Amino acid sequence: MTQADLAAAAGIDRSYLSRLECGNIAALGKPHMKTVAALIGTDEPGLHRLIDLSQMEYRLPCAEVSDEHRRVGGRFEECWGTITDVQASAIIATIHASPDEPVDVEPTQFGRVIQEKRLALGLSQGAVASAAGVARSYISMVENGAELCLPSGALVPLSACLQIDTDELSDLVWTAVAHVLDARGRSDVVREAGLLLQARWRTIGPSALRRIEMLCSDA
Repeated sequence: MTQADLAAAAGIDRSYLSRLECGNIAALGKPHMKTVAALIGTDEPGLHRLIDLSQMEYRLPCAEVSDEHRRVGGRFEECWGTITDVQASAIIATIHASPDEPVDVEPTQFGRVIQEKRLALGLSQGAVASAAGVARSYISMVENGAELCLPSGALVPLSACLQIDTDELSDLVWTAVAHVLDARGRSDVVREAGLLLQARWRTIGPSALRRIEMLCSDA
């Protein structure tokens, strides 16, 4: 079956199908899922799995993890473009062989700066939260490393309250939300490794994390 035939049967544009096959996009509208699944000989869960493996990027979040996770995530982001299939297969095997472990959540640099500035100014979490227009629990979560997303409209008042330059505070937030692994143009096994890392990131223990880092040290 040609691209044109499949696109026509599924009711989508051929160029869109071409971009899907090349991994440049990874989205298929729900109305087309059942039709495309049947046309390529799979079911909807199987097609969802293929779409997961065709994501343009995989994200390793910086919130609710340890500093070691953030450091290793940064290493992955730097070297992911040169990861080989052999290394990716070893990463997959290591993750599958590692049980889920609780992660010791540590504050992010964003959280540390917020807490340091707040304490230096003698402010309570409640006072900072009130000035920024957020809940006190949010400030607590930020300081503890469990939250990184800054609500819309909170940046300027939070900066003013803590006497921090707005651009500096913005950089602390948006540069550390997640480490991104670019999946475009990568092989299926590298994509599989990225998808598994994304799914298991917050349950990979320190020993497994160090083993995984060693596997990509030569990338």
